[in-house]
Amino acid sequence: MKLDEFKAILDNPTLISGIYNYCDRWCERCHMTSRCSVFLTTPDLDPEDFENEEDFFKAALGSVHDAFQLTMEISTKSKPMIRGSKREISKKLKSGPLLYPPFPGSIWK
Repeated sequence: MKLDEFKAILDNPTLISGIYNYCDRWCERCHMTSRCSVFLTTPDLDPEDFENEEDFFKAALGSVHDAFQLTMEISTKSKPMIRGSKREISKKLKSGPLLYPPFPGSIWK
């Protein structure tokens, strides 16, 4: 999935924020899939659609690879969460947990 596609899905105003926190991953029985960002961004891989296990696992690992690629793209386009010199950053990290508002430096402004 490309970043533009991902952003388009997440910008959908009908999505219910955080509905996936109550998910049991029985999407085929859920009536809220059209409003769930996890369902809409997860590839539909059914083992029965593949000729053998190897092809299924290649597709599954390919989707994991795509997810990491998307994560890397988002992280490189986002602003750094901590600013300062290496010494200042080290001091901040040692002083305790860093508390930020949700999604600091987010690409969604």
